[in-house]
Amino acid sequence: MKKIINRITFVLAAVMLLVSCEADYIMFDSSKTFVAFPSKTTTVLEPGGQVAIPVYVVALKGSPAITVDFEFDVTDLSNAAVEGVDYTLVNDSKTLSFSNGWGYDTIWIQPIDNDIFEGNKAFNILLTSNSQNYDFGAISSNAVTV
Repeated sequence: MKKIINRITFVLAAVMLLVSCEADYIMFDSSKTFVAFPSKTTTVLEPGGQVAIPVYVVALKGSPAITVDFEFDVTDLSNAAVEGVDYTLVNDSKTLSFSNGWGYDTIWIQPIDNDIFEGNKAFNILLTSNSQNYDFGAISSNAVTV
């Protein structure tokens, strides 16, 4: 009789344990919006064609349109690439537009082949601001090597 009572108690305790658990779903809300590059580095071949560098805006569907500004930076680079000499920006401006309020847009870089071997040249693309004041993600700069 004691064995039966122990087994029934064990089964009831197991059932109660399983029934008391709640599903804790991960929810995405507007406080988790951000702007970021998908990777930290990009390599551009000098004799190659245009290279796409995507920028992502992660936000809820239906979020307001957003613009993201970026700039080129060569501070503290000994092998700095020069815009107009080593590469050109194909985009019309240094602003990306996201009419849906989320998604991705692309920074297009065109390397300039000057037929002179100078080794690798580098510059950084920095995300500087956005019109919705979203946080910048873990990767807010992209190191480009030409």
